[in-house]
Amino acid sequence: MEPPAPTTATLSGTAATGAPFAGATVKVYDRSGALVGTATAGADGTYTVTIPATTPAPLVLEATKDDQMLVSTFAETRTTRVNITPLTNLIAARLAPDGNPRSLRTNAAVVTPAKLEAKVAEVITILKPLLDTIGDKANPLTGEFSANGTGHDKVLDSVSVDIRLAGAKSNIELTVRAASSEPIRTAFTSDATGTPPPLPSGQITKDNLPPDNVAAMIADLTARMTACYALPLSERISGVPSGATAVTGTAASVVAPACRTMFLDDDPATFFSNGGRVGRDSNGNGAFNSLFRSNATGVKFELGQLEFLRNNATHDVVFSYRTTDASGNVNYDTIPARTVNGKLKLVGNGYVYSASVRAFGQDRDYLNQPKASYWSTGYDVNIANRVDGSGNPVFDRVEVTAPNGDKLTYKPVGGRGALSVVYPNGTISGTSVVRLTGRFKDPAATGRPSSLTGDGLFWTSHDYSDDDIRALPEQGVWRLEFFHSDSSQANVVQSYRTVSRAATIDELKATPIADLTAAAKTEIRTMSSATGVITFGPPSASDPNIADLSTDGGGDFWTVPAGAIAPTSVTIFGRGPGPARVPYDDAVNVASTARKTVIRCSVQSNADPHCDNSTGVLQYANGSDVTSLQLFAVTPRIAGIGKMNATYYPLPR
Repeated sequence: MEPPAPTTATLSGTAATGAPFAGATVKVYDRSGALVGTATAGADGTYTVTIPATTPAPLVLEATKDDQMLVSTFAETRTTRVNITPLTNLIAARLAPDGNPRSLRTNAAVVTPAKLEAKVAEVITILKPLLDTIGDKANPLTGEFSANGTGHDKVLDSVSVDIRLAGAKSNIELTVRAASSEPIRTAFTSDATGTPPPLPSGQITKDNLPPDNVAAMIADLTARMTACYALPLSERISGVPSGATAVTGTAASVVAPACRTMFLDDDPATFFSNGGRVGRDSNGNGAFNSLFRSNATGVKFELGQLEFLRNNATHDVVFSYRTTDASGNVNYDTIPARTVNGKLKLVGNGYVYSASVRAFGQDRDYLNQPKASYWSTGYDVNIANRVDGSGNPVFDRVEVTAPNGDKLTYKPVGGRGALSVVYPNGTISGTSVVRLTGRFKDPAATGRPSSLTGDGLFWTSHDYSDDDIRALPEQGVWRLEFFHSDSSQANVVQSYRTVSRAATIDELKATPIADLTAAAKTEIRTMSSATGVITFGPPSASDPNIADLSTDGGGDFWTVPAGAIAPTSVTIFGRGPGPARVPYDDAVNVASTARKTVIRCSVQSNADPHCDNSTGVLQYANGSDVTSLQLFAVTPRIAGIGKMNATYYPLPR
């Protein structure tokens, strides 16, 4: 007599990214997209869901935590193990008709046992050089593993899987998080036929891979950072006067053990990054200057994720993270740390000068000439315009070598906070961004945005196609060589590795972006339509020239649609008065919950005429004008995204 058929099926497995996906909500959907079961992943990432044995297959599983979702799938309804990881997310992307793992829920019928088996085998083939080095033989979909930093979990720690939506398909890149001079990677599209190219062999060794249990070490460090910031200002810093909301000090002023032990040798003085040491000066500057401010109390450091290992003697870990303050304001950044006796300690990048290189995408609207509006993509090579005590530039130039070997030169401009890239003819542009390509929003427009004049922007001589951009590595290495105005000073070389490559235009179009409110745009058009600029009048002590970025009556100046990253800085661009018309930019950091702000004039150097202090109140000079305004945010993948609204006319009127 045969035993009765089972009435239920149990799905269990591990949800992990390397770190356990602890607390994630796991949902199971049937062939029609109906929800049939829910569970919560435990502290170790394991989950169990029981569903009726009659549930129509294929099944789609989604694990969601914070802003991250991982997808997995199984072709049959039976008791089995189904893991949910970035590798199963990759399998889902390769099965989904549009390359979006999340759309598999409504397209589950495409999953068959044969197709699923083929995609699992494909992932194993792609990862073979890494799997062989680690010695992992687990099936990524159904194999048993623990989120403990070894075996298959070390594979998850060691590889980054980036899936970028781009219309009817997605662009996919796998990068090994290794200490290497160049990224170890493979890239393909979700609709690629055949097995995509595997990771390159011969470049992955046990010595250049992340340390065991690195995800847990990052989680431990971010927890310690959160514990430090949970302390009140008076406990973090010595000698804080009663009622003070911010103080100045140095690394020696940091006295709380919970804060000191974040750093190498339990000493904040060992931290050095971008020319800054731990402290806060009278201008509010310094590394970790937030330690010296009471409004930083309660900041949480979360979502720590390994990005790569620095190719130095100690293979320092560079990880991305999110901060959330007590008011709900969110920021994303990266930071280096060093492994010491099984723990990570903050060390900084050790660089003398402040610079960064990020992928940068921009949605650019011309408020008075919409037919010229466009999207553009490229890289922002942001080099702080450092000046000496007399206001003179420290740098003669900075020579930049891109990952593909292209050479660029950056030079200081009097009114700009960052160096600007130099055109091939030797004149200086008005931007730090190298644009690879652009596309007009108006489908009837012909040509390329790079043909527009008067922008002061820099475009590469070669217009990059989508295929060209997809071929760029997520982790491109950029070399910056600093030449000093004082030629007796030796040159300084610093290298930067990106976390994300530049987006294709289709990827950028698929990204929700913050924008000015309709009321703000109307007010700007009213002030600028006649001349194409907003011009400041004579200075006044009682009513100074400032950029009040709120609408009439104090209303919101910008809005953040669903799914968009809220801006964390706002910049106005323009030119100073007089024949020279020196370009300037003034920026202010804003809370991610803010929707309006005020920008005041800021003198960048002694060659900067756009500010006036004749009334005793620093303000914009008579005749200075505003030509554009940008909302800027950093994405969780540490790419810059900007919404620019310009007032001038780039086309003949």
